[in-house]
Amino acid sequence: MKLLRLKFIKGRYATPVDGFEQVFHLKEDLNKTTPICLAGVNGSGKSKLLEVFSDIFYYLNGYCTSDSQPEKTKIQFELEYVKESPKRIHVKISQPEEEGFPQFEIITAKGILTVDDRLEAETLLPKFVVGYTSGDNQTISKRFEETYIEYSDAVTNLSKNPDGTIVPDTRLVFLDYKVNSFVLIANSIFRSTSQLQLISDKIAQWDSLESFRIIVQLKPRYKNRITIGLTPELNKYIGALKKCATCYHYDEENDKTILDFYINPNSRRLFKKYFDSPFHLYSALYKLDLLNDILLRREKRNTIKEAEYPNQKHIYPQLSSEDKVFNVESVRVNLKGVKEDIDYYDLSDGEHQLIHIIGSLLMIEDPDVLFLLDEPETHFNPQWRSKFISTLNMIAHTKKQDFFISTHSPFLLGDCSTEHVLIFKGGKASKPKIQTYGVSMDKLLKEAFGVIPPMSEKSLSDIQDLQKSRSYTKIVDRIDDFGESLEKVYLFHRLNELTASKEIRSKAAVSKRKK
Repeated sequence: MKLLRLKFIKGRYATPVDGFEQVFHLKEDLNKTTPICLAGVNGSGKSKLLEVFSDIFYYLNGYCTSDSQPEKTKIQFELEYVKESPKRIHVKISQPEEEGFPQFEIITAKGILTVDDRLEAETLLPKFVVGYTSGDNQTISKRFEETYIEYSDAVTNLSKNPDGTIVPDTRLVFLDYKVNSFVLIANSIFRSTSQLQLISDKIAQWDSLESFRIIVQLKPRYKNRITIGLTPELNKYIGALKKCATCYHYDEENDKTILDFYINPNSRRLFKKYFDSPFHLYSALYKLDLLNDILLRREKRNTIKEAEYPNQKHIYPQLSSEDKVFNVESVRVNLKGVKEDIDYYDLSDGEHQLIHIIGSLLMIEDPDVLFLLDEPETHFNPQWRSKFISTLNMIAHTKKQDFFISTHSPFLLGDCSTEHVLIFKGGKASKPKIQTYGVSMDKLLKEAFGVIPPMSEKSLSDIQDLQKSRSYTKIVDRIDDFGESLEKVYLFHRLNELTASKEIRSKAAVSKRKK
């Protein structure tokens, strides 16, 4: 999949501005992994573009799958992309009128085919739209949260009136922090040591997953112990987990099941028997985790609907571990050279983020997946940042997926060519004026973030003050306080100027005395 073009005609956002239009990929990109990097200072609009994409696909998914009259949207746009499965097609979707409905078209060499049937139009959408934000950016997560509320409603209704149908998978998948351990578990069980080397090579001490626990309580303490109903699909998942568990205990009075898993060749064999892939296992854990939203969906829905502005940030309610319907806990991992296993959450934020992001890329193998990654490298050290794009290319080069990445890191920009980088300023985007691929960090910082030169403000200010100084002694006393840089070279030039000036004055004085 490749997003080719977006024209944002009109919407409800401060950024991007109305009339925003951008080409992202050209046809020569179709057989390559070419992530689009979005750069700019805070508030420039780069993350808003990710939000616009999530809004558009949330709306299109609702339009195509709604059993009733689909909702209208106030966003007006044109969107083009290439979809790969089951065969390559060029899709164009237009929402030309406010309060209207979208128009689906397939562009071929022979002309344009209009798709009016909503079920057929659904087949033209991406398989998944995967969102991630490293920070507290609820505006990006909003549409994903709404998707999960709708899923919780569907599970509740179907559990009360089971008819053998399955609640469809959510097209929008949000990789929030709570699923971090799910990604670890799925990859550790299904992936080989060599496949996991992309993680273990970066986390030097990392060895393996030791064990974890799952608790399912269908009469949670929250809200006076209401009974949570399960769909046949979710019942099947719990049954499969019981068969994979090393041991489990059922508390009939509280309808509570505790399952313990110790990871060894036999448990891996069982998981692979009952789950088709790492993403299948991850999806099962995530769907069960969404049972927690049944308890909170009213509060979450009110939080979203009562917002003063439709795209403002939202603080969603949370459940304690004791109140959850489904919970994964006691995740233990082994480190190289350490005898005792440790709690997974004792690892650093950067290590969690690496396992989360790289693990998600490893786990999701489907074609036609659009990743919307908001600053995925925030907690990485510089070495990991410098390897992020090359690692992504290594994982995704055959998967026919597309990646939009907002970043403040010049390391990411330096591994992308100019045509795949957008610099945002005030909601508008433009291609860099320099070739970004392989260029030095100082030029990238200047081009993308206006940092001239690439130094911290206090040290730069001190050097600039010394450059203006007339005191040779003052500069000599302080020059060794600074590390090597072009600006420090200017201080040596200033010393030479002062020395030359002193010599000239001295000669002038001698000449004057002789006269």
